[in-house]
Amino acid sequence: SQLLEIKINRIRNEMLTINNINMNFQESKQYIEDIKSSVDLWKKVHTLSSQTIEYLETEIKTLEFKLKKEQNAIEGINNWIQYFFNRDDLKMELDEIDGRVFFKVMRNNKIAFNLSEGERRILSFCYFLTILKDQINLPKSKSEYIIYIDDPISSLDQKHIFSIFSSINSYILKSDIHQLFISTHSLEFLKYLNRLDIDKKEIGHYLIEKSKSEKDSKYKSSFKVMPSTLKEFNTEYQYLFNRIFIWNKHIKQKTEETMNKRIENAFTDFYDLPNILRRFLEIHLFY
Repeated sequence: SQLLEIKINRIRNEMLTINNINMNFQESKQYIEDIKSSVDLWKKVHTLSSQTIEYLETEIKTLEFKLKKEQNAIEGINNWIQYFFNRDDLKMELDEIDGRVFFKVMRNNKIAFNLSEGERRILSFCYFLTILKDQINLPKSKSEYIIYIDDPISSLDQKHIFSIFSSINSYILKSDIHQLFISTHSLEFLKYLNRLDIDKKEIGHYLIEKSKSEKDSKYKSSFKVMPSTLKEFNTEYQYLFNRIFIWNKHIKQKTEETMNKRIENAFTDFYDLPNILRRFLEIHLFY
């Protein structure tokens, strides 16, 4: 009986030992699982952190490039201001408020207030020319660039009108663009546009005509081909001289064709020519 008790005690001790080993194994297994979960979690954290770092580095480069671009834009704008005004008291500078970058107009190193309408228009045009330079340098096809300029010379004097025309003729037309549209209500500016350095066959002249029918009280606007009088002659003086020249040419060339032309225009010439000669002499003697 004693031997049996000893065996039973030994078996009981061995079972306790096995239970302890089993418990330690389960704890160790759970510990390993926890470590694996922690490792996976930290891998995700590392991946997200790496992506965040890459994003921030990209943002830093973008902001640095943007700041450099804006600084270059400021230089370009100030160069154009110097070109238009021929003075250095008016210029633009960068200003930063709450992380946002702004442009400010300076006059004699002080913020410029009460800008005239002409100054505002020229500053806007200088900004447009600078932005255009950045756009046309992008790697895109030429057919993608279509520029529309709406009456850039409103409220400007003669000197600045010529400067606007000169920048269009020497800079915009020489840029890599597909089409250029310019609208204006100024006959003075139209006179300059007729002198653009481009093949006349590539230029289209149109006007907007506003009309109202008798039945409908509403006005309607429509595009029409510009009359040759406005398209071909820069001044009234040139137009009058052309009319006199053609009349004189028909008188000297007494061919059948010119005689028929004279007969067709006999009544028009009879009434118009004296007034044309009078007006031509007034302008000529005034000069």
